[in-house]
Amino acid sequence: MGVIKIGMPITLELQKRDQEKPEKYKCKLVDRHQTSISIDYPVNVRTKKTGFFLEGTEFQASFVGEDESVYKFDTEVIQRRKTNIPMIVLKFPGEKELVRIQRRKYVRVESSVDAVIKDNNHSLNTITHDISGGG
Repeated sequence: MGVIKIGMPITLELQKRDQEKPEKYKCKLVDRHQTSISIDYPVNVRTKKTGFFLEGTEFQASFVGEDESVYKFDTEVIQRRKTNIPMIVLKFPGEKELVRIQRRKYVRVESSVDAVIKDNNHSLNTITHDISGGG
């Protein structure tokens, strides 16, 4: 079915030349095609104002997939549509071009390892399910 689904929240980052940090906008995916996605009009996270963008405006888009991973892709406005829900159509590179972002400092690896927990009077033999550098 795919990583990105209708109804998912999407964050758009617009890098302006005169600003150090990009402007962030929140929106929702309302329609999806092979090479494009349609979103509702994005709202600026800081000002809470609706953003209006011309065709050709470039963004970096990100969303959290059902696997709780963050995915990013570069996109641009290719069309504005006035339907029952005003929409912006963005270029979509396809799921194979999505970049998965590692959010943890350490990677968690599924691995079975024998472990023994001991105190003065008892010991417990067990097997771990996964391990990571973070604990």
